[in-house]
Amino acid sequence: MSLGLEGKRTHTWSYLVKAANDDDPYTVYKGAINASPDPVPDKYEQHPLDSNSFCVSLDFSPVKENEGGYWLAVARWSQPPDGQDPQEEKQAGDNPLLRPTRWQLGTSYETEKLFTHPADNKPILTVHENVALTGFDYSKSIPTLTAEKNFRFLTDVRRLQSLYMNKNNSTAFAGFSAGQLRCSSIATGGIQRENGIAFYTVHFNFEVDFNNTATSHARIPMLDFIVLKNGERVQDFDEHGNPIIGPKLSKASDSLPAGVNDTDCLIDVRFPTANFNNIGLGRFN
Repeated sequence: MSLGLEGKRTHTWSYLVKAANDDDPYTVYKGAINASPDPVPDKYEQHPLDSNSFCVSLDFSPVKENEGGYWLAVARWSQPPDGQDPQEEKQAGDNPLLRPTRWQLGTSYETEKLFTHPADNKPILTVHENVALTGFDYSKSIPTLTAEKNFRFLTDVRRLQSLYMNKNNSTAFAGFSAGQLRCSSIATGGIQRENGIAFYTVHFNFEVDFNNTATSHARIPMLDFIVLKNGERVQDFDEHGNPIIGPKLSKASDSLPAGVNDTDCLIDVRFPTANFNNIGLGRFN
């Protein structure tokens, strides 16, 4: 047993397998995993002494220095990657279209131009206590959810792109509430063939915004408080640090103008939605 860099245990066992002199590798493999009473472990099988480890690879090579018909089988066990269920992988067998979705939580980054402090939204003042609208570039991390699934036809991929890209989830999906996910990418490489089956491996990328809801998918401040002052475009603030804006409606349904000490006016932007549960990715592990 060994311990990997990520803290996951690995096991390596070797077996000497006797086969017929003219057996090909596949015949040797099938005979070894079905041997009785001591079969060689097949891929995705549980380790006999470590219930959290599963066989991730099984390699056969002929033992040339011994008499013909002997093969060396090397089985390697490890703990499965996050989002991978070895039992579902085993049930899928040799059919790549039956393999379960592989999920991963990650992070991406974006840069936006800010004119207020990210911590409290108070204005960033110059030494002359003016706010010149040059702003500064602020980098922030964005949580992401990615999924990988095999599909049979390229037309399936095109259909998924037309139905779900640049849309938010209309219902709860993969542990996220409605509106919190936006499908930013659906991509695939070329056609693959395995065990006589042609397929496309499709990669899905979802960006996460925990502030979104089922009906509100972005809330951005109104920019109408930008005015000209001494020939420069500046943003004026009152003594409380609130932007000074003109008489604008705080909501579409309001009939009263927003005051200078009101909470920041926000525009509620709604994006198109779709039910991500209909993509066919299955449950999130």
